[in-house]
Amino acid sequence: MGLPFFRVAAKRDLPSPSPRLLTGIVGSTPLYTPGGAIPAEHLTPGDHILSRSRQTAILQEIHLRDLSDAMIRIAPDTLGRARPEAFTLLPPDQRILLRQGAGARREGIFAARDLVDGDTVKWYTPRSPVRVVQLVFDSALIVYAGGLEIETAVAGGHSHD
Repeated sequence: MGLPFFRVAAKRDLPSPSPRLLTGIVGSTPLYTPGGAIPAEHLTPGDHILSRSRQTAILQEIHLRDLSDAMIRIAPDTLGRARPEAFTLLPPDQRILLRQGAGARREGIFAARDLVDGDTVKWYTPRSPVRVVQLVFDSALIVYAGGLEIETAVAGGHSHD
């Protein structure tokens, strides 16, 4: 998959946390539905998404934005087998569920920024804006996206704890 924004990872000091949380997934990231994988940017409210805690969840809202801010670049298989499935960009505050049983070195829910190791998880500043999708459900969920288990936004602004 030849995505131009993955070619050069900028090595730099860790940016300070943003005054606004930067969460979501890149629009081309596949999410899993009962009918198969669909890129996040093609989803619409009412779509059924597979989640970790229930069989499916109904997408309530979807927010798209173009980000030029520093993001986190994760190499394939870094967080376990096929976790992620391909090079992945995430906003720094996007939280990811890691499980040792899935091959992760530690367990828990972590912001992408907290996983930076300078090797397979790096800060990256895109050359052009990246379309980011924020998925909103009626309750806190972990959904499967590109091989990762990510936390979603909740209507009203609360997150999964």
